[in-house]
Amino acid sequence: MDTSTEQINDLIAANAELKQFFEGIRSSIDQRVDTAVAAIGSNRVIVYIDADNGDDANTGLTEGDPVKTWYAAVIRSASGGRTTFRLMSDFEVSRRESLPHGFLEIIGHGAKRNLTFAAASSEDPLEAPGFACSNGLDSVLMLNLTVHIPALTATQKTYMFQAKGLMALNIFDSDIVREAGANMTVLQSFQGFALVVSGVTYPPEMAGNWVAAVAAGTDPVTLNRCAYSNVSSL
Repeated sequence: MDTSTEQINDLIAANAELKQFFEGIRSSIDQRVDTAVAAIGSNRVIVYIDADNGDDANTGLTEGDPVKTWYAAVIRSASGGRTTFRLMSDFEVSRRESLPHGFLEIIGHGAKRNLTFAAASSEDPLEAPGFACSNGLDSVLMLNLTVHIPALTATQKTYMFQAKGLMALNIFDSDIVREAGANMTVLQSFQGFALVVSGVTYPPEMAGNWVAAVAAGTDPVTLNRCAYSNVSSL
């Protein structure tokens, strides 16, 4: 066998070994690709909540399989991603609830839904019901809701949203109803906030009750911790 024939045979053998190698790792590569694609998909989650007919044993991922409680919805959310909670019935916030980290949409599904805050937490009568946000940058969109703000009997944490980090709150196409003597502030943010309100009806008593420690009539552009607000007078 001459030298050129030996080289060709060596190349054929090497090619066969290389093909065998890649055939062996193909399944591993495919598995990693599938895992990456699934991770992208899981970063966008829609959870259906039906306080009347839902069941926390359900997946919550379709209209026909809604969960019942806020807690069940949160543990199904996309932490750090985009989560939509679709309220299929009126919902009462009766305790301090956590919010998933990232971008959360709370939307009345099929009709405008009542989102009502109780006068005191069912777990601690001194604590007001509301939403507690994480330490990161969080964004909440409220859409197609009628938000009922109570006259609180609680004396602690009297905020609808309490954020330890930065928070952007957007309220669109909704109504805000304040009971007589209502004393709940919409937002407390320790590091900074943005507040956008569009297509929303609310009473004049909201003045001074949008953001904690911000007096009625304050122009948001005068606040260092306000990143943006289209509410000309807080």
